[in-house]
Amino acid sequence: MTSDPHDTVRRWLEAANRFDLGYIAANATADIRSTMHSFGIDTQGKEAFLESTKAVWQALPDRRFHIQSMISTGTTVIAEVSCTATSPGGRDYLPPTGQPMTLDLCMIFSIRDRLISKERVYFDPGAPTTGPSAPPQP
Repeated sequence: MTSDPHDTVRRWLEAANRFDLGYIAANATADIRSTMHSFGIDTQGKEAFLESTKAVWQALPDRRFHIQSMISTGTTVIAEVSCTATSPGGRDYLPPTGQPMTLDLCMIFSIRDRLISKERVYFDPGAPTTGPSAPPQP
């Protein structure tokens, strides 16, 4: 993985868009911590993280991340990301099953030894929008 924190996160999200679990696994620390409280996800360790990642990918098989902006300080990168997908439904804050949706996310990554060591994903459950897609990447 590159030493540039922005590039590290950009490549991570590109791998997620390819559903490249091998890349994700190779570029996560053994003790990676991932939290997505709105989805009830809080994992510690690579094995738990990869299982959780696979479950999210299965729930959102057409999910795509669109980077809107990124800023960093030291080894922390904050990315504003739009996530487009077909809604799986099942949660009060998601559109009905089968409807297109866009979730605006704030993703905070910590990087250690050029690997992702922490991923925190935040979004406003009252704000998912329906529509064909997010704006293109800048």
